[in-house]
Amino acid sequence: MTPSAPNEPPVNPDYADQRAEHLAWSKQRALEYVDLGQLETALTSFFSDMSKSPLTAKNEAIGLGTRLMVDSALPLQCASISKA
Repeated sequence: MTPSAPNEPPVNPDYADQRAEHLAWSKQRALEYVDLGQLETALTSFFSDMSKSPLTAKNEAIGLGTRLMVDSALPLQCASISKA
């Protein structure tokens, strides 16, 4: 166990590593669709993959991104997308 900030749960290194691995896997799968020019599918894939793990499923960006896509408030035609 590593020290944690006050009022925060302790950080388990294994948990952090597993979460980071799942995030990287989700991102890589989404970027494969970006390379094919399928931005909407990329976002759908990313949100779906992030929801599949209890380590990443509670990320607020999933719900926000999904709502923006449904409401058509998220522009899906982009000239370039950062892969950073």
